[in-house]
Amino acid sequence: LLGRINTISQYAAVRRLHQLLQEHGESPAILGGLVRGYAHLSQMTLPLLDLRHRAFGARSLLYANRLVRLTPDSAVGEWHRAYAFAFMGFPVGAHKALEAAKTHANENTPEPRWLELIRLSVGYKFKEFEQLVEDETSEVREVAALLWFMASRMSVSPAFTVETGVKVRNVIPYS
Repeated sequence: LLGRINTISQYAAVRRLHQLLQEHGESPAILGGLVRGYAHLSQMTLPLLDLRHRAFGARSLLYANRLVRLTPDSAVGEWHRAYAFAFMGFPVGAHKALEAAKTHANENTPEPRWLELIRLSVGYKFKEFEQLVEDETSEVREVAALLWFMASRMSVSPAFTVETGVKVRNVIPYS
């Protein structure tokens, strides 16, 4: 559900994760899912005429911080913190979290597939984003599309942002 960038999937994912949190307590997988779900909802509710996007962004960061505390000797928490910052529109915070994660580089934890998206976002790697978005087999295609559009809004070219938006709309038409 977290890989599908539409409001219904994200609400369903967050709701299910909260149910799992009640049943099983905090775990890196559950907290990480909540970070990502609330980060997505933060961006998806941005156009609404209320401040719900801020509440979702704050929740994303809250769960990221809880994950950092739960896994102090792991990069996982910092990776999720970078995710939250990236989706909240704070690339400097995302970059700092990625740098903090490097202090745990010795561990054997495999990097999640979405981590490369955060690196691309922080580095404004537009061509790499476009390649991921065009890859119809990619499991992170919709998330990549959303982050690509967010990064394009930081460019100096409104025409580029519009062009990116049109391509993204073809990938996630119901967001």
